[in-house]
Amino acid sequence: MTDYNFFDGYVVKKKKSSVGVRLVNIFFMLFMILLIGYIAFNYYIISSQKSELSDLEQKITEIRATDDIARITEKQELLQQLLEIVADMEVAGDDIQHSSIISEDLLLTIADAMPSDLRINHLSINHINVSLSGESLSKPAIAEFEYNLRQFDSFQNVFVSGINRDTDRAYTFGLSFDVGGDIDED
Repeated sequence: MTDYNFFDGYVVKKKKSSVGVRLVNIFFMLFMILLIGYIAFNYYIISSQKSELSDLEQKITEIRATDDIARITEKQELLQQLLEIVADMEVAGDDIQHSSIISEDLLLTIADAMPSDLRINHLSINHINVSLSGESLSKPAIAEFEYNLRQFDSFQNVFVSGINRDTDRAYTFGLSFDVGGDIDED
């Protein structure tokens, strides 16, 4: 007895494909694999270049930041030095304003104490010490000058350091004294 399969007409039977169709399918599959590989490779290259680009941008930013920090630090040190100089200058300015050692009154007082036949060649004022050298036609004129300077309360330690006679009958002398207090003309 033979069996009849009534559904045999509905069953799809595999047809044997030809070699050409198989080759087309293989080439299509290889093409698709190569296309996907090409896309993946390009994606990898682009992502690695983006990563390198972001690393380089970060390094450039760090270098700029380091340069900026170094420049800022250098300028802060310079500013600190300038502030110290300004503070020193303010102190010096206050000292100059508060000390009236070198003044017109000092020079006028010395000029008033000079006899008429005495001449000052060199005058040096160092803080509170005044040193001068000059010429006179006589020793008594030098002694009178010393005496006149001693009469002022603002001059202390008046001292004639030496008297020498020049060849032209003039006497050269050196004199020093300290200045203290206010200079008032007596």
